[in-house]
Amino acid sequence: MATVDTGGAVTMLELVKRTNPDGTLAHIVDTLSEKNALLKYAKWKEANGKDSHMFIQSLTEPSGTWGRANKGVSIENGRTKQVTEPIKILESYSDVDLRILDRERDKAGFRYSLDVQAQAGLTKTLASAFIYGSEGTDVDMLTGLAYRSGYDAAVDTQVIDAGGAGNDNMSAWLVKWDDQDGVFFTYPQGDPNQMFEMEHLGKQPVYEATGANGAVYYVDRTYHKMNVGLCVSDPRAAVRIASIETTGTSNILSADLVLEAMTLLPSPDELEGVCLLTNRTGWLQLTKEAKDKTNVMYNPDAPFGKWIYSFDGVPVVIMDKLIKTETAL
Repeated sequence: MATVDTGGAVTMLELVKRTNPDGTLAHIVDTLSEKNALLKYAKWKEANGKDSHMFIQSLTEPSGTWGRANKGVSIENGRTKQVTEPIKILESYSDVDLRILDRERDKAGFRYSLDVQAQAGLTKTLASAFIYGSEGTDVDMLTGLAYRSGYDAAVDTQVIDAGGAGNDNMSAWLVKWDDQDGVFFTYPQGDPNQMFEMEHLGKQPVYEATGANGAVYYVDRTYHKMNVGLCVSDPRAAVRIASIETTGTSNILSADLVLEAMTLLPSPDELEGVCLLTNRTGWLQLTKEAKDKTNVMYNPDAPFGKWIYSFDGVPVVIMDKLIKTETAL
């Protein structure tokens, strides 16, 4: 394995390109990055353990004492909290009957297309779990943002209520990707290749039934696995705009809501690594406002300062796994 500088968080594609000598998996991840926004923007960091990552959250800071001669100075220490996030395993086998593979003129290309499809499915599962994962539903799953304290109730400081009602709502998420004061994924200590694995196992038997007369056929098999943990080093690094109506013209995603969400980030004036995640409906709502000439921020060349693919420099990213059937908070 190549020696890799993993001191800071980088994207999945950057890590894979640094560690995979034959380029096969790197090419697959490159292809997926063009289709899956989460891979393009999410940051990954080597964990400090094989199956978990421990980090420290700051709770309070010393405030200091205004001093003068003959006056004592208070002894103060900041309070911190130790947080340990588990690394979860997402895996799958991809099989193709050898009788089908043998009919293909480009066997390697056909196998590659199946592997891309398998990896795409895993990354979509990760995207869904990033928001909606719940250990209460599946103990082996990541705990997503929507099920973490601070983002699951309208009264939470990191939640902005758009005012929708019923169970046909959606959320948009403003996320700061950073391994120091933001959101990041982790992979097991010591081996970036464990983050995103693919092993071609070749010819394998498949048994349709047990016993001496059990039917059998052979497949070409590839094993796919992701080892991933989710960390939020600063709870302010994620902001949820919740209870957004999916239809109509009121209580929808707007520029004002996005601006309000930005003020809740750790440093609203430093937006490096920040992106806005929304589904196609939310993207359309923002786009319609961007082109509306009655919008005070309208500019025929660059509404909102830039076209709606970014909002004041923050990328607006379509994430199809953000559902439109959320119950209003």
